[in-house]
This record gives sequence, structure tokens and C-alpha cells, in this order.
Amino acid sequence: MFNGIKKFYTKNKKISKIGFIALAICISYIVTYNMPDYFGIEALYSFMNNISISYLAAVIFYVVQVYIPEEDNQKKSLEILKPKFINMVEFIEVAILVCEKYIEIQPKGAQIKWTDENKIYFKYHKKGTEKNESVRCYTKRDMISLQTLLKKLLNEIRDTTVFKYCDYDIVREVTEIEEHSIFETVSLLVRLCDTDISFPAMNAQIKELKKHVNVVKEIYGINWEYELEDIEPGDKVIADIIKGNVEENLKSIDELNRKIIKERLKNQISKQAPELVIDDAMLDKMCDQILRSNEKLNSSLE
Repeated sequence: MFNGIKKFYTKNKKISKIGFIALAICISYIVTYNMPDYFGIEALYSFMNNISISYLAAVIFYVVQVYIPEEDNQKKSLEILKPKFINMVEFIEVAILVCEKYIEIQPKGAQIKWTDENKIYFKYHKKGTEKNESVRCYTKRDMISLQTLLKKLLNEIRDTTVFKYCDYDIVREVTEIEEHSIFETVSLLVRLCDTDISFPAMNAQIKELKKHVNVVKEIYGINWEYELEDIEPGDKVIADIIKGNVEENLKSIDELNRKIIKERLKNQISKQAPELVIDDAMLDKMCDQILRSNEKLNSSLE
């Protein structure tokens, strides 16, 4: 109950302060009711008491008819929108982790550490949990479109019918996040990374966005963070399949295995013999040999 009163006072300070004054007048009038009127203010005191009683009645009406129903609607809206806010927080935090790891701000210009040609492959998981297979790929186009992707997530939140019942703090933070310019800076950086244009404000922008995201996390009780993992050669194939049309890219398990083996072969060759150039035809033959060997091994085990 005390927490409820404290919350009401925090949200309605002016109403609450006048209410305390009105309550004090009513209590003092009751206490001094049988005392002689030495100062001749009985009529004024009685009038103030009646006004105070009317005000307290109005406050009670407001609490019962307006405040409590609004609080119930806000709680329901929080529950309904929580999955969408979790998706938004995940998107922002992972995007920031990628930017912090793969973008290096230099005195003049910036360097993007692509893991492949104009692609960044990465895996991530919640801190304190077992590593999983959340493999993702950001292309150059994706990096340029991060702000658009974020606005899409925010529009999904705003377009829900219950968003109008959200607490003012949530609405404010959604607006702050939507108007934040960090991903617009990233978009500009990707386009101009080979120039001498500097981006000194990027780290400060990331810090500012994190503050707004943390407010949302606190409101929704989201108490976990994400961290990136090192990727393996086969992860690139999975990331490409997830990013594209899964049905088209993954027609069979054998095709997936072939792609993973081929990617691992390319990676091993580039590490052990970087001067050696092997075309796709040769890599396909090597994949066929490995797959046939695996089939023979499986047959012998059976």
C-alpha cells in the first residue's frame, strides 16, 4: 500500500501536495471543533474545511475512476508489449556490440573489419548462459539500413492498440531512441570509411543510446545482456542460409554439409597456404571425396 501511495505521489505531485494541505485543514478543524473561537475565524475556517472536504472527495473520485483504471491498463500494456520491447533491446544491443567490435574509429576516417567481402559474420548469446547457434550476418547494405530496421521495430510497437496506455516514461524513451542518430552515423561511416572524414562523436552517441535502452530494460525487468562469440567457417554458411530464403538455400542436409565442408576447406587452405589458389571445381572434388569417405565410414560402422 505504501508503495502505491508513493507511486501516486510521484506521478501526481501537485494533486498530492494540495491533498495533504486539505487533509491537514480537515484534521485541524476536527481537533479544534469544540475550542472557543478566540480569533473570530469560525466562518472562514468552516468554509476552508468544506472546500478541503470537497477536494479530498474529488481526489478519491480521481483515484477510483481514473488513476486505478489507467494503472491497470498500463500493466496490461506492459505485459502485451514486453516481447516486442525485448526484440528491440536485443536488436540495439547486438548492433552496438557489432559496431564496437568491427568498427575502429581513427583520427582520420574509420576502418570496418569485414569478416568477409563487405560482410560481418557473428554469433551472440546472453551473458551467463551457454553459447548457442545465433549466427547472423550483416552485409554492407544491412549496416547502412540499421536505422531503418530500428524504426520498423519501433513502428511495430507504436502501431499496437495498447501502446496508447503505456506509461509516459516508456513513450518518452521510445521517442528518444527513435530520434537518436547513432545508426545514421554508422550508415554515413560505412559509406565514407575510406575517406579522411572523422567520426569523433560516435562513442558518445553509443553511450547515450545505451542509457535510454537501460531505462527500458529497467521498466520491463530485462536484466540480461548479450555478448558476441567467435565464429567458425561453417557458421558463415548457416548465416547465409538464415539470411536468404531458407527453403531455397537449404534443399537437403547433404547440401548444407557440402557447403559447410567447402567453407572449412577454403578457410584451412587460406591459413596454411595463403599463396595457393584453388578454384571452385577443385573444391567441389575435394568435398565429394570427403563426403564419400564419410559415407564409407558410416556404412562400416553400421
